[in-house]
Amino acid sequence: MGIKYLKGNTEKDLIKINFSWKEYFIFYKEAVRRYIKHGESIRDWMQWGTYGKNPDMFTRIKIVLLKNMSDEHIEAILKTQYHIKGKPQEREFKKELKRRKKNPNLSLKETH
Repeated sequence: MGIKYLKGNTEKDLIKINFSWKEYFIFYKEAVRRYIKHGESIRDWMQWGTYGKNPDMFTRIKIVLLKNMSDEHIEAILKTQYHIKGKPQEREFKKELKRRKKNPNLSLKETH
């Protein structure tokens, strides 16, 4: 789905994501399919790969579901991950923060 994983462990070896209009459609079509078939919302299956706050060359990527991400992590992604601007992920992260404001029991705080 437009995701290219680059091998290596330097800053320039980050995941690159480029969505075409067809891929936007596929993303939301999958969201609708999962909702109808399993009652899942996007927050139940959308994933984000993270190396954490202070990665080193031995840090492995960790995959986190949107619903399990802290509010602070989502805010940090929106501030720093420019490659998602205007993409489905940006929209879903913003929706999730609004959802959590309306329903504070969904809010997750950082644990240090």
